[in-house]
Amino acid sequence: MYPSGQWEGFWVQKQFGCQPMTAFTLAFVYGEISSGGEDIIGRFTFTGLTTSRPAKSS
Repeated sequence: MYPSGQWEGFWVQKQFGCQPMTAFTLAFVYGEISSGGEDIIGRFTFTGLTTSRPAKSS
């Protein structure tokens, strides 16, 4: 399982290019994921489901 806590990241979209996100908190609890934060567009939240296997990074 991924660790809950503070994460950092970025997103890419054609008209905006690569945009950093302020640090945001991800919570992984019993297969569910939730988060909230802020980027140049504004505040955001999301929820979803996760598998018990972490994704491979390259």
